[in-house]
Amino acid sequence: MFSAHTVSFREFRTCAPQNRQPEYAPGVPFGPDVAERRDRGNSVDRDAGWRHLYGARLLMMLRAFFCLAVLAAAGARGQIRIETQGGQVHLLPGDSAILWGNELRTDMTCVVKPVRPEIGFDLGFHSGYEVSLAAEELARSGGQLTVLFRVIPEGYPEKAAYFSQKWTVPRMAEEARGTAVLEGKFVLGEGKYQIDWLMRDRSERFCSAHWKVAAELRGKDRLIAPRLPQGTVVAQGAAPFAAEMPVRRDLANRFHVLVLFHATSQVPEASGMRATEVSVMLSILRSIAREPRINSYSIVAFNLERSAVLYRSEKVDELDFPALGKAINQVKLGTIDVRSLQRRHFAMSFFRELLAEEIATNRPNALIFVGPKTDVDDGVRSAWKELERPACPVFYLNYNADPVSNPLRDLIGSAVRLWKGFEYTISKPRDLFLAWKEVMSRIPVAEASADTSRQTETSNGLMPKK
Repeated sequence: MFSAHTVSFREFRTCAPQNRQPEYAPGVPFGPDVAERRDRGNSVDRDAGWRHLYGARLLMMLRAFFCLAVLAAAGARGQIRIETQGGQVHLLPGDSAILWGNELRTDMTCVVKPVRPEIGFDLGFHSGYEVSLAAEELARSGGQLTVLFRVIPEGYPEKAAYFSQKWTVPRMAEEARGTAVLEGKFVLGEGKYQIDWLMRDRSERFCSAHWKVAAELRGKDRLIAPRLPQGTVVAQGAAPFAAEMPVRRDLANRFHVLVLFHATSQVPEASGMRATEVSVMLSILRSIAREPRINSYSIVAFNLERSAVLYRSEKVDELDFPALGKAINQVKLGTIDVRSLQRRHFAMSFFRELLAEEIATNRPNALIFVGPKTDVDDGVRSAWKELERPACPVFYLNYNADPVSNPLRDLIGSAVRLWKGFEYTISKPRDLFLAWKEVMSRIPVAEASADTSRQTETSNGLMPKK
């Protein structure tokens, strides 16, 4: 879904007068004797009155802040893509005049900032807008704001995409001060686009804007093949673990991949994965899931700190992302099992047993580790030498937000190196594209059946140690 409901509070301007005494404030004496008492240095009553005045206004400002927070948390009703009927879109007359007539309206004061398209880890161009509204405009909105906009690919007007979004605005005092920021996002294919945008409230006050964007690869990113066709406009998904569209597989190959997903955070003792980590991990997993040359999958999500399996699915045609998300979201990763605190090498034993069991059960043509890069623990890393080498190619796709400050291998990376596997550090979208391209080039799909036959000759799917 289209995530156009984020609101942030940017500024608070006090209503207190500057360098002058008000004519009257609750609790402050007034009348002919005020000047005389001030001259005598009697500031006690005045200070008490000012505290009362500022306290009341502070309460008002806090209420306004709360209203903006409520708008951020629960105001949006969800995005709707307006479907065309015979190539026509039916809008209200005022809306159509603004969108189709390129009309600029400033009945409602707002500032619209276009977001420059940038290639994401999903290999789509992410664009959108930010609109800033003063709190007093929200107070006059009548309790509802509606955004309508269309995105027109250059040269393909028949492919114009129309979107609608509504916000419910809580009641606010007209004296409220501050700025609310609403944002909307969408994903584009390569090309140039015209965006026509409007916002209106229940009083039919309008704010409108029109701009152009170019979704294009720059610099080293030109090596990337964008996922979406040129001129495509889609809503940015609000559910990160949404189901993947079915992929037409190459049924001529019996190519099976085992994915071991280390569900953890780069932040020590974090209660869960950060949003950026989740986004990158899912982009890596979706790249694997969209590969037509892979015929079937087995995936295990695990956590070394907890020494626990969080999710398992064996020999399936498609990866079940909703089920994976449900399993991961139910676990607080920062909760550590007592046994793992008592035994320094408990994670090592868990990993060895997990690896042996999964390879023996699935007999994959390739083993792929996926996970954020974690801290190095030399005391445990030395124990990797006890692990036996898998009988299939081994790969490790890890996300490292800052490879300069964290250049050393983590535990899984050390094991992959020991097994003469291949590790790929992913920090930018092009890293993922190039890494996956190289992974598939190192696995001759035509030899998949031969590899499977060779694995059946071993007792447990692991090659003897040398």
